[in-house]
Amino acid sequence: MEASGSEPEEERKSLGAEIAQQRQMKMMLEISIKELQKTAIEMEKRLGQVEEEGCEWRTRYETQRELNERLRLQLEEMRTKVKEGRDTLRERMNVMQGYNQQSKESLKQLLWKKEEERQSLQETLVDYEWRIAQEAKAYHKVINEKREVLNQLGETLDISTRQKKVKPATGPHDLERFKRKGRPSQEVDHEPTDSGGTWLPQLPAGALPRAHGVTTQQQHRQQTTSEAQQGPTRRRPHGDQLPKLGKFQSPVIL
Repeated sequence: MEASGSEPEEERKSLGAEIAQQRQMKMMLEISIKELQKTAIEMEKRLGQVEEEGCEWRTRYETQRELNERLRLQLEEMRTKVKEGRDTLRERMNVMQGYNQQSKESLKQLLWKKEEERQSLQETLVDYEWRIAQEAKAYHKVINEKREVLNQLGETLDISTRQKKVKPATGPHDLERFKRKGRPSQEVDHEPTDSGGTWLPQLPAGALPRAHGVTTQQQHRQQTTSEAQQGPTRRRPHGDQLPKLGKFQSPVIL
């Protein structure tokens, strides 16, 4: 009986020791977990700092690389310029050596040819300047003529509008109306009328009166026939009048 009672006590003690051991292990694990969490937070902070430093160094690297590329291009450009300068200097030296090898007479002839070329170029320049001046004068003349034509057109339009507003007298009734309004009798007496008192339109000098039933073509034929019977007429040219150039005709430059 004593042996059977001592066994549960031993088991109880062993279980209590295991529980205490497990509690210690739990406490140690909790402490280690907290420490690991702290270290993880610190590592994350350091990782962020490293990334920022890496970005800064990356920008510095890219900037330096771009600067090196620009310097390389400038160096190549300077090398090409130096090469071109050397080639030009060699050509000039060859030309100078050729001049030195020539005689004085050949050099004088060459100088004379260059002087002739310079004079011809100068004459060409003067000729072009004179042509430009003439073209400018012609242009301004055309502009002035255009303005005059536009002014004349405006005046004719004004006159036509005024004539449309004022209707002329076309018969005896209109003449009587003008008399009633106060028109002088002398002006009415000078109006051309026939034997019956009908008003006749005024024709220009040399024009034939148009009969009743006669067309315009027949009237033109009658006028040409009368001119042929009279004979050719000579027009005396005025000495102060010269033939005018066309409005848009440019002057002939020799």
